[in-house]
Amino acid sequence: MRAQSTFAVRALVVALLLTTAVSTFDGVRGADARSCDPCPAVTTDALNLRSGPSLNDTIIWVIPQGTELIASNSRTNGFAEVTVEGLEGWAYGQYLVGPDVPAATGTMYTTDYLNLRQGPSTDDAVLDVMLPLSAVEATDQVIDGFRFVYFDGLPGWAFDQYLAGGTTMTTTDVLNLRAEPSTSAEILHVMSLGATVQLTGDESNGFVSVTYNGVDGWAYAAYLA
Repeated sequence: MRAQSTFAVRALVVALLLTTAVSTFDGVRGADARSCDPCPAVTTDALNLRSGPSLNDTIIWVIPQGTELIASNSRTNGFAEVTVEGLEGWAYGQYLVGPDVPAATGTMYTTDYLNLRQGPSTDDAVLDVMLPLSAVEATDQVIDGFRFVYFDGLPGWAFDQYLAGGTTMTTTDVLNLRAEPSTSAEILHVMSLGATVQLTGDESNGFVSVTYNGVDGWAYAAYLA
């Protein structure tokens, strides 16, 4: 039970960090600073085009992931004024990158709680705090020990030392394989200490999705190493 208690305490710390995380940045984020304004940009996730720079403004269109558009470098409440497919509106700037940023080359996993930062240094703003065993789409670009990655569509920089390319882990105790990411979900198997599982890329409620002996399910992340 000690591992569960530690996990809960650390989760509380993460929650506190998230309340102070900076959620805006200047300009279209990419590998290098850009001098154009407005700039070509690409959406890193499905993104709402709104009539104004707030979540209360009307959604004009849902811009598909990977759509090219033109975005201003200035931000209002984190939103950039954009032009896309003949439409004008506002889109949340954190999900826009320059068209020259490196593409994802594979999936990696966080080995601990890990900050997703605006730039490749500890001085740059924290955009999100990723839980252990979170899946990221990683690129080959590494600057000063930080790798450019996409986390749930959000681009940023993560300290490379806490990213692993392997997808196989072992249980550190007898551990339930559950049908859903909950302690009340059906138990599919009871995995023995040292059992090998394959990560499949999802995380929820302290659980990660895994495959064990050909069966897909969820395992509590605190008991995997």
